[in-house]
This record gives sequence, structure tokens and C-alpha cells, in this order.
Amino acid sequence: MDLTYDFNSNLQNALPHTFDFYHLGSVELKPMPPLTVLPEPIELNGVTGIAYQFKGDFQGLLLLLVASELDVSTYSEMGNIIASRLANSLQSKEGLDVLITPPKVLERAQVARIIQSNPNQIYSAYDHILENLVVPVQTLLFPNWGEGSGNA
Repeated sequence: MDLTYDFNSNLQNALPHTFDFYHLGSVELKPMPPLTVLPEPIELNGVTGIAYQFKGDFQGLLLLLVASELDVSTYSEMGNIIASRLANSLQSKEGLDVLITPPKVLERAQVARIIQSNPNQIYSAYDHILENLVVPVQTLLFPNWGEGSGNA
């Protein structure tokens, strides 16, 4: 049995599928095949990265990618919700003690270095829906993120 596959599958399933985003609409996980890794290279021009590290029984990194013209504080809060729900799910379903760090906004070069140096990644995409407006948000989850994994 491949325990890495099982745990990565559990990680992907632990991501929140939908949630209300205060007065800013809702957020929905786009349906994707299991364990989708980058469907194609991500275009990083005009993209801001927001990173959250997981510490404790699970060492990982969640990277949110949003269009640079969007409000970073709004999408940092969205990332806080996604990261917190992931940590809570890992605690309740896997019994893991997990903490998350505050968000860190990354430059394009930092995002590129993280993606290139860490092939074990779980890709997902969300839609932020506010009335008739749909804003795409991409996420990359890097399990086993820790010392020597890159610089966030």
C-alpha cells in the first residue's frame, strides 16, 4: 500500500469544498480529478503568492496564487480560512496537532523557486463568487515542507 498516496489523498479531501466568505460572497472548490498536480505550467506574471506554513505533526506549505491587482489582505484572509480549515480537518480526521503561521506575501521569484524545487504538490482551484463576479484562486499544497524545502 502506498501510504504517501493515501495521505496526499486525505490532504486533498481535507481542503474545504465551499464556505461563506463574510459579506464578500462565497468560495467554492472547483471539481478536479484526485491528486491533480499542476495541469500545465502556471503563468506567474501578474500573480501574487500568499504562503502559509503548517507546523507540528504535519509539516507543509499552502500557497495561494491570485491576480496581483486584487486586494492582498482580502485574499490573505481567504487563505487563512482555507489553511485553518485544513488544519482543523487534519486534527479531527487524522489526529494531528497542526499549527499555521500568519500569511506571508511572496515575490514572483520566490513563488517560482518554491514550485520548481518541490515536485510533490497538490494543485486545486477555487472560485470566489460575489454576485455575478467570479474570481479564480489557485492553491498549491506542498506536503513534507520543512527545512531544506525552499524559502517561503
